[in-house]
Amino acid sequence: MSQSRASRDKASKRVNFALQGGGAHGAFTWGVLDKVLEDGRLEIASISSTSAGAMNAVAQSWASLLSGLPA
Repeated sequence: MSQSRASRDKASKRVNFALQGGGAHGAFTWGVLDKVLEDGRLEIASISSTSAGAMNAVAQSWASLLSGLPA
């Protein structure tokens, strides 16, 4: 089991994200999501989003499904 997967199994806090639209915001948000998922201390319970944020939400959910984690 990878380190990030082991950390995810011990997630200490469930969080909800609201992701906004806009190209620059979307790029910034993807970096934040990447670090949150990599770190593993937070569990994403839900995501609400618009525009570029919606694209990030779909990509995150799809990656979670492919890796066997809840979307």
